[in-house]
Amino acid sequence: MYSRPQSSHNTKTVKRKVVTGTEKYTDKEGKEKTRKVRTEVSAQFTEYTKTTSASINGSYNIVDVKTSKILKSDTFQETSSSNVKWGEYSGDERALSGNQKKLAGKSEQPVPNAQILVSQAANKLANSLANSIKEYAK
Repeated sequence: MYSRPQSSHNTKTVKRKVVTGTEKYTDKEGKEKTRKVRTEVSAQFTEYTKTTSASINGSYNIVDVKTSKILKSDTFQETSSSNVKWGEYSGDERALSGNQKKLAGKSEQPVPNAQILVSQAANKLANSLANSIKEYAK
């Protein structure tokens, strides 16, 4: 079963204090010193996510041909999924975290198509089936 790509987004205001200059001041001992001036900056950041998945089910029975008795039976479900993320912002870039800056530098990318996801899930299912039969044969 394949699920069509689903998109979602989350917008939030991010704020951060950044150094915008310096100022001189006199300390308790009367010495002139310099300190950093910090100002709060903000931006609207929207994170977009597109997800899709495919799952595949399978089962098998090992049957004794003489007695028709089921010797081993097993069922499997395997899934392959993918998601892509990107972002956009308006406002002061300095308010963004490193991860938000990275996402804002990306554009929307396609997720793998149904054939690729189903193939990946089928490969996982085949491995699960093979491992189950190997265990039975021991």
